[in-house]
Amino acid sequence: MLKTFSKTPKSENVKILERLSAKDKAYFVGLIDGSGMFHVEKNGIYVKYSLNLNVLRLNLPLLNMLNKKFGNQGVIIHRAKNINGVISSMTSILKFSKKQFLIDVIIPIFDDYPMLITDLAQYKYFKYHLLKGTTKYSDLYLISESCSNLSKSDIVKLPYFIDWLIGFLEVKCFFFTYFTAKNHKSRYEDFVASCEVSLVDNIELLEAIRYVIGVNTNVYLNKKQNKLKISSTIDLIEFIIFLDRAEVKLFGLKRFEYLLFLAKAVKLNKFLEMTINGKIVNHYKFYEADHPNWRSAKMVSLILSNMENSEYLKLPIDNCIDISYLGITMDEFILGDLGNIDVSLVDLTILPRLPKNNQ
Repeated sequence: MLKTFSKTPKSENVKILERLSAKDKAYFVGLIDGSGMFHVEKNGIYVKYSLNLNVLRLNLPLLNMLNKKFGNQGVIIHRAKNINGVISSMTSILKFSKKQFLIDVIIPIFDDYPMLITDLAQYKYFKYHLLKGTTKYSDLYLISESCSNLSKSDIVKLPYFIDWLIGFLEVKCFFFTYFTAKNHKSRYEDFVASCEVSLVDNIELLEAIRYVIGVNTNVYLNKKQNKLKISSTIDLIEFIIFLDRAEVKLFGLKRFEYLLFLAKAVKLNKFLEMTINGKIVNHYKFYEADHPNWRSAKMVSLILSNMENSEYLKLPIDNCIDISYLGITMDEFILGDLGNIDVSLVDLTILPRLPKNNQ
């Protein structure tokens, strides 16, 4: 008689790790590199370990999406910054603090997809004491292993760099649209569109970002922070093409900011003016009417035609826009693919719905 042996069921943590794709993992590491932190904190005489990701309260759908991917093993905390009795900003934090989850899921991810900025030193400190089983705060000590920045050539060769970069841009890239002056001969000269990425240090990383995006602008060096600013029309087009071709896409609030940025730029012909000689139209397909980004930007432009970016960012998402007539929720609007929504559904007579105290 043959004996049968049942396989030991995989732990839930192992299942979570296996469900995550390589792109999911690299994107997540980019997010943590940009706006996260590994914590080794005092809890009485003991130590508590956690990984926190901090974003604006408006970006809550992004945290919900991430927590779902990680089997809802984290908790989301909301905090308000109070200055002289006035709430100036709201932030949301996705916190992972279960020790076994940190060991089984988080550490393998960051071992396979190392961080690219100075937080790597904190991660090594976090990992060392977590795996060592340090439980008392008095037993903590610094480790001698230091963090050395990779060179530009080393960074661009990393197989996960593009996916990491999308996650990093999610929290470190900012889009700007504004008018420089009035009464210029050409309306194109009035309008400025730009995007920026800033870091306190790590010039090599900014140079690597500049290289993979394919822009000609230089990295601005400053005592306080270094900056990569993309503002010329040709460089902006290269950046748009880079985001368009990347397999991992922007999510959450940054995706909406990006679509709003495109909507304003397209509406004011910031890019279309360059198509006179046919070069851009023939080489790039971004301007075709059936392209998802084009249609998304067009729809955002119509919905937000009377709302400024600064006004939008100050308000809770659910109170900004009434999109119920489109048959989608706000989370779907921010996280979903707008390319499948018929732009003709947008009712031009419906203006953005603002809270009464802001009207």
